[in-house]
Amino acid sequence: MQAHLFKALLRKYRAGETSPEETKLVEDWYASFGETFPEKDRKMKAVLRKELHTRLQRELFPDHMPKQKKQIRFLLPKIVGAAAVLLVIGIGGWFLAYYGGARAGLEKKKWVELSAGQGKLKKVQLPDSTFVWLNAGTKIGFPLPFDNRTTREVTLLEGEVFFDVHPNAAKPFIVHANGLDTRVLGTSFSVRSYKDLNELRVSVATGMVQVSGSQKQLLGVLRPGEEIVYDKATLARTTKQVDMETRTAWISGVTYLSEVSFAELSVVFHNNYGVLLKAGKRAVARQHYSIQLDRSIRQEDLIKAICAIHKNRFRKEGDAIIIY
Repeated sequence: MQAHLFKALLRKYRAGETSPEETKLVEDWYASFGETFPEKDRKMKAVLRKELHTRLQRELFPDHMPKQKKQIRFLLPKIVGAAAVLLVIGIGGWFLAYYGGARAGLEKKKWVELSAGQGKLKKVQLPDSTFVWLNAGTKIGFPLPFDNRTTREVTLLEGEVFFDVHPNAAKPFIVHANGLDTRVLGTSFSVRSYKDLNELRVSVATGMVQVSGSQKQLLGVLRPGEEIVYDKATLARTTKQVDMETRTAWISGVTYLSEVSFAELSVVFHNNYGVLLKAGKRAVARQHYSIQLDRSIRQEDLIKAICAIHKNRFRKEGDAIIIY
């Protein structure tokens, strides 16, 4: 098939206007190439690359794309997977796509990761129109296609994230976080899970969420202003009332810490400022801290404020700050 005819056919395919025979022709053509394109099909590859780039951008970041009058059907999962491999450099670091080298790997692994680096906050929109805020040092992952399944599922791999879930009673929104599953229909809530901290936390701003453990046992149903804290080591859980404005102030660049351990203070400070706080003696490691970390305040001034709480001192050792 000539390139211009294929381009027209592909345009029909994206618009959902192809006949069953034409649909099969496009899908069989793509499947016939495996992972590489023959030299003779360079023109078609360029056409497909352009189409895939536009479609993948629209699926992952619809708020940055011009609106269309007509809804476009999802491309084949296989094509979306290939697009992630072809375009991961052009996307600019928004996500990492994990695919095996073999064709079987392309069919089985369709996974996207989004992350916010140290000292960075990030807001993204998922394909179902759910908005997500990632705190510094946070990473989430989800499958593609995302919202054509019976559920919408996101995995919090590390960090703290706030979700404003787009309502869809037919497709519950589920967040997996280190053994905890949080299930909602349409609400706003935050989940926090760090590998270096024993406690996982789920807090609700609006609506209602259901939290379950790794064995699918119900741990609690939370309403606005409620939070469940789950200990990974002891499996103990507690539910309490919290101020959600304070809990989610990090979205605006301010983190409130109340009676947190030195370990938690160190994790939060490292994620926000890229500097590791270390306890220079055991007494410091056992101390608790209540402090407001504001991104507009100089790093050195914050370290001095932290030390002043327990009349400690500090010194620099390489990239770390030793508090003693």
